[in-house]
Amino acid sequence: ALPISFAIDTNILVYAYNQGSPFHQKQEIFIVKNDLFDEFGQLSICICQQSCIEFVHSITWHRLERPLTFQQAIDVIDYLQDCGLTIIHPKNTQITTFADLIKTHFSRNKIFDTAITATLKDNGINGIYTANTRDFTDYPFLTVINPLI
Repeated sequence: ALPISFAIDTNILVYAYNQGSPFHQKQEIFIVKNDLFDEFGQLSICICQQSCIEFVHSITWHRLERPLTFQQAIDVIDYLQDCGLTIIHPKNTQITTFADLIKTHFSRNKIFDTAITATLKDNGINGIYTANTRDFTDYPFLTVINPLI
C-alpha cells in the first residue's frame, strides 16, 4: 500500500456523489487520472471524520438537484471504507494544535477548516485535495491542490 499523505476535503466527496453538480464528471476524471488506488485496489488517500459528517450534512440538503437520503449518504461512507479510504480522527492533542493554528491564522469563517487542518497535522497528513484552496493555503505545512482545474 502507498503511504497516505493526502486527504480529500468534503467538497471533493460531495462533487463525486452530487450528480447534479457540473463538477461531477471532473471528479471522476480526477480519481482515475491521479491513480489514487494502490496495487491492491485500495484508496491511498484519507478523509477527516469531521469531513464525513459534513458530507452527510451537505449531500442530503433538500435544495440539491438530486440529494441523497441519509441512508444513501451513510452507505457512501461505508463503501469508501470498504475501498480502503482511511478515516482519520482528532487526536488528544487536537485542541492544542487547533489553538496554535488559530492564533496565527484567525478567521471566524475558518474555524471548522482550522479544526480539519489540526486533525491533518496531528495525523501527519501534509496535503489536501480541495476545490476551495483558499480555505487551506494559510498553513505552510499543507500542500493544497484543486484537482478539478
